[in-house]
This record gives sequence, C-alpha cells and structure tokens, in this order.
Amino acid sequence: MRVVNAAAAADEIDLFAQGSDDALVGGVDFQSISDYDEVDPRNGTLDIRLGGEDRPIASVANINLEAGKSYTVVVVGNQGRGSKLEAFVIEDVVGAPTTANTR
Repeated sequence: MRVVNAAAAADEIDLFAQGSDDALVGGVDFQSISDYDEVDPRNGTLDIRLGGEDRPIASVANINLEAGKSYTVVVVGNQGRGSKLEAFVIEDVVGAPTTANTR
C-alpha cells in the first residue's frame, strides 16, 4: 500500500486502520507519494490524520484489502479553505504492459 498526498494545507499525513494507534503508512508530505509498505489484509475503515494528530481529517469506509494485491490511497482537497478533504483507494495493477493484436 502507498499513499499520495494531494491535499493542499495537509503538510504531512498518516494512514491508520480505524481504531489503531499504529500508522499503516506515515509521514507523507504534501505533493508526495510514499513508498509501498506491506500491510496485513483487512476489512473496515481507513483514517487519514495530519502528522502527529489523533483526529481523522478524512476516512475511507468499507475497504477490503486483499493479500497479494497493491493499493494506492489518494488524499485530495483543500482543508484550509473550508472544504473537506476526501480520500479514495485504487487497486493498482502491477505487471508488464500488454499489447493489443492490431492485425
């Protein structure tokens, strides 16, 4: 799993499984993409928190992270202007590109 921080005014974010005190992915600066970190399969909600904060600034509910798959969590928005931050999860397709037969 990796995290993309595209949320203006969110200098640094951490990703947590809801109810956990241990970050799944931490310290992702604005306009940065974390490295992939291995996480355990899980179902539930993921919380995004500002670095060092306890309160979530965004959440993604009903997530099913499966073993052997890669995911990217993208955080977008501008919390500093009264709008809400949003987060979504993309299942990454990792592998060699395929070419179409054009005959």
